[in-house]
Amino acid sequence: MNYQNRNPIPPSPRASSIGFSLIEVLVALVILSVGMLGVLTLQVKGLQFSQSARVSTNAILAASDMADRIRANPNAGISYEVGFDGGLGQAPDPQCADLPDNPLPVDATCTTAQLAAFDIWLWKQALETDTGIPDGEGAIDVQLPAAGANATTTYTISLNYSERGETLTHEIVVNN
Repeated sequence: MNYQNRNPIPPSPRASSIGFSLIEVLVALVILSVGMLGVLTLQVKGLQFSQSARVSTNAILAASDMADRIRANPNAGISYEVGFDGGLGQAPDPQCADLPDNPLPVDATCTTAQLAAFDIWLWKQALETDTGIPDGEGAIDVQLPAAGANATTTYTISLNYSERGETLTHEIVVNN
């Protein structure tokens, strides 16, 4: 039997060392840190866009709520006209809808104008308190048809709100 050394070149001390050098570990940590900063930036942007989408959705829902109220009271016409600074204060009398702490009286009757005033008051209260719309304020512009014309009344519901330091507006147009 011939027992020859199959690897006649002796291994170098560097080739036989096992593990990583400190420089390799530091380079790996720098690369990992840059990657984690990128992931963190994406997470922050995702949260910002999620918040923006939530506020926009709430604005659309608030404007749509008022559009539904107008459609439910089609003969009120100009009674729904209100500026950004109007419609707040005390609840109109008579009460024309259930309130959280005060149910609608059994004998309550409201004209279309009274119902419109109550709808505006409820909408403005909701914009101020519980819609999640920062600095939300609403207005309704009513365009009546020309005298004698067989046309519809046009209501433009405008909602202003603040988002990331700028004022944004959402509008819905209702033809009734």
